[in-house]
Amino acid sequence: MKGAKQGSLLRRMMRDTTPPPQGEDAAVLTPSRILRLAFSRAADRIIGMPLVVLGVNEDVVTLDQMIALLDEDMMLLPMFGLSGPVGMCAVNLQMRAAVIEMQTRGSVAARMAAPRKVTATDIALSVPMLSGFVQGLADTGGATYLCPWVGGARLDSDQPTHFADARAASLALPDELYRLVRLSVDLGAGERQGEVLLALPDIRPAKPSVDAPGPGVWAAALRGAVMAAPARIDAVLYRKTMTLHAVETLQVGQVIGLSGGSVCRVEMIGVDGGVIARGRLGQMAGQRAVRIEAPRLPEMEDDTPLRRAALPPAMGRRATDPKMDVEGMHEVPQPPGSGLAAAD
Repeated sequence: MKGAKQGSLLRRMMRDTTPPPQGEDAAVLTPSRILRLAFSRAADRIIGMPLVVLGVNEDVVTLDQMIALLDEDMMLLPMFGLSGPVGMCAVNLQMRAAVIEMQTRGSVAARMAAPRKVTATDIALSVPMLSGFVQGLADTGGATYLCPWVGGARLDSDQPTHFADARAASLALPDELYRLVRLSVDLGAGERQGEVLLALPDIRPAKPSVDAPGPGVWAAALRGAVMAAPARIDAVLYRKTMTLHAVETLQVGQVIGLSGGSVCRVEMIGVDGGVIARGRLGQMAGQRAVRIEAPRLPEMEDDTPLRRAALPPAMGRRATDPKMDVEGMHEVPQPPGSGLAAAD
């Protein structure tokens, strides 16, 4: 008995007596701190029961995982939304017994409560304190996930009800992910500890919307992706046509003549076989390099005797050439009144 009293005294000494932050300091409240304050304040203001929240645990679980965590002696109170039950508040035997004792005899007994079934009195006397706890989360949790998480969920204080067992709760609640908050409470009487579970659908923060990029942004992104693609260019110094027999007889050390090849005529060939540019072979930093040169403009050539020799006889000689054969030529008739006289 002496050890039990010492343990209870130590837990009461652990109680956080720091006044709640006000003004700008209130924004630094963490979800765990808000849960502790909301529950201890609801118990103190509504039923006058001083207690200490020893620990707060949070987890995201499935419906089946949540049901597996419920003890047989827990009082299971449904949390209602606009469309029916959306969550649950569960209270263990020692916690609900302490709430009844505090409101009927003015103090919490040091002895452990004997196992018993949930009664209508348990529900009616527990709902006001638990409703104050939920309302406190909505009032002080605006800067955290607690306010949107609690949302419009509430306990039914007009017609208090409860789930008969865990199976009934699993059939009534939607099958989705739940954020489960578990509070361990020192009741301030011997070794008695209470436990409260609050489970509501997990509300994950919405992803920020990304506006569709404009045409210019999309075109720039496409151009950047295309221009970053690898491109292959081959530098061709000379092309030589060989027969298949000559290719098959090639040997190591054999010298192949490149007649007409020049370092001044290097072609840059793309993957489609077309000439992209022309350049000159050289060196840079001790390595082979090609200097790209400006494309040459087409040049006019004189009508030299060599080129005239390649033309037909009638086109390769000038009209003033005395050797030109004019027997086959005839005069082109002119229309009347053209003003042109016949040549002598």
